[in-house]
This record gives sequence, structure tokens and C-alpha cells, in this order.
Amino acid sequence: MKKYLLPFLFIFSCFCLSSASVKEIFSHGCVDWTEGKIFIDIKSRQSSGKITIKKAYKSAQEDLLKRYYQKAKRIINGIRIDSDCIIGTEIEKRNVLSLEVNRMLQETEIRKLEYNIDGTILLKACFPLYGNSGLASIFYNQKTNSAVMGNPSYQKTFLFNFTKIPSNSDEFYTGLIIDARLLNISPALWPKIYDTNNNILYGNKINPNIGSIQERGSVIYVYDISEALGLVARIGENPLVIKAVSAAGIFKTDVLIFEKDAQILRQANNHINFLKSAAVIFVINKKN
Repeated sequence: MKKYLLPFLFIFSCFCLSSASVKEIFSHGCVDWTEGKIFIDIKSRQSSGKITIKKAYKSAQEDLLKRYYQKAKRIINGIRIDSDCIIGTEIEKRNVLSLEVNRMLQETEIRKLEYNIDGTILLKACFPLYGNSGLASIFYNQKTNSAVMGNPSYQKTFLFNFTKIPSNSDEFYTGLIIDARLLNISPALWPKIYDTNNNILYGNKINPNIGSIQERGSVIYVYDISEALGLVARIGENPLVIKAVSAAGIFKTDVLIFEKDAQILRQANNHINFLKSAAVIFVINKKN
């Protein structure tokens, strides 16, 4: 093979092997569990009868607004909060949650609004899962009974300097990667990690740093170990990699690890408490 072909083939192979975001597809949108965003894509219905384009656009705007709320709420209602609860169930219990979701949808970032010559309108919108204005903040308050919305003390509480940690360091670990491939794990806002004796090691009930969870979520989901290792801003340069042995919970959002690995995790976490900083990534498999 000629030498000048090698760089091209290397770039091509990296492109082909690169992992896509973990996306859960719904009608008219998706949840991107890697980027921590919800995307909505809706087109208004075409007006019937002979009307002017101006009236068609006015009718389309009314239809689009109605359909936007309907479709967005349908996606939101199907999102798993944890191993035994989805958002739709919590909204049914508490009317105030529905009001908060409506408020969030009104503040949605419109990425594209396209007026078509047939009188229809295409809308592409995006809103965050995490952060002060994210969807998870509404439900985090309810699950923890913590009045945390709008509290400026969240900001940057999870940040610490990874650059001082050498990549080949074996003194301490900077984050955690859970290899849960082949277990058919379902993403959730707050998954948990247990040992095989059912002792909880990580999850919202063991009081992680509220700022970290609120700002960037408790877990990032990816499909590939190499992609996880590349997310240095999240897990640092020397993460601990542990293989999960089983899925747990009604919706299979939680994982179990062997007791011997749990001991290693506890000892590793004692150095810089990376679990408190939500420096955790789940590597999962694509579902058919």
C-alpha cells in the first residue's frame, strides 16, 4: 500500500467507526441522551379549500402551536425519570408539574421556522434536559423535595482541574465508565448503580452534588467505550471502567456490578469524590 494513502484511510476509518449520539426516537422528535437535549420537528397541516396564502399561514400558525404542545408533551411524558417512574405518571399526580412543563415549552429555542409555498409551516425546536431551565430541574425538585430551582449556587460547582492529572496515573481515578453493553439498558434522568448485594452506590438518593446533577445530569450515555474515554471534560483523563453484570428496575435503567468491583469503586471515589461531581458515563448497546 502506498504511503500517501495511509492518512486518507486512517481518517476514513475513524469517520466510519465514530459513534452516534444515543437518541431515543419518538413521533415528531427525539431525546438525545448524549447531548442532553430534546428535539421537536413538526409541520402544520395544509389548509383545505381555496384561501389566500396570508390566511393559510395564519391558519397554519394556529395549527402548529396546538400540535407543537401536543407532540412535545407526548415526548416528555414518555421520558423515564428513574427505574420505576416516567414523567407522564408524575404529571398526573401533580398538576403543578404540568404548569411548569408548559412554561418551559413557551421558552423553547426555535431552531428553524420555515414558511412553505403550500401555506404550511415547518418548525424545528430544541430544549435542554438539564440546566436551570432544563426539563429535569422540574422533576428533580419533586423527587428530592429540594427547593433548588433558580439557585445561583449551582453554577460550576462540578468543575475541577483535570489537566493536572496525568493520563497514565494509577494513584487515583477521575471518573467512572460503566460498560453496560448487551444489557439493553434504557436511558433515564437518574439511573442508579447497585452492587450484587443490592447496596446502592450511585443515584439521587445518596445525595450527589445538586449543582452537578442539575447542570449536566447524573449520567451521559454513549455507544462506544472509545467515545466515553474521549469525554475528558466529563470524566477526566483516568476514569475507572467497570463492567455491569445485570440490568435492574422496571424499565431497566439501573445496573448491578460485582461486589469486588463495588469495593474498588468505593476506594477510588474516596480520593476526589468523582461520583459527587457526576463524572459518570454509561456505555450501552443500540436496541433493535
